[in-house]
Amino acid sequence: MVGNKLIMVAASAITVDEAIAIRSLSLFIIFQI
Repeated sequence: MVGNKLIMVAASAITVDEAIAIRSLSLFIIFQI
């Protein structure tokens, strides 16, 4: 469910910078686990 939420947020990202930021945050969260 969390993955789907991240995908929806990434899909709604307006700029490339936002998409990169979301991706970095996702990787950070994954490595925290």
